[in-house]
Amino acid sequence: MAKAKETVQKPTPLKVEDTVTQPIDGEALRAMIVEAAYLKAENRGFAPGREMEDWLEAEKEILSKFPSQAKADDDKS
Repeated sequence: MAKAKETVQKPTPLKVEDTVTQPIDGEALRAMIVEAAYLKAENRGFAPGREMEDWLEAEKEILSKFPSQAKADDDKS
């Protein structure tokens, strides 16, 4: 007896526009900032003395991608 061919439907990829409208979990947001700051440090050869600048630039960069998160954080203040 022949087996019926299974059809597997691929999930629809999320678009950036779909993901930025909802607040993101604080730990996930922090992990994204950590990674971005690390990459900034790596790109400059891990020269010491600019760690805070790396962090602040990464934070600004990531939060700009999640405007609803920045708004939610402002509301908590």
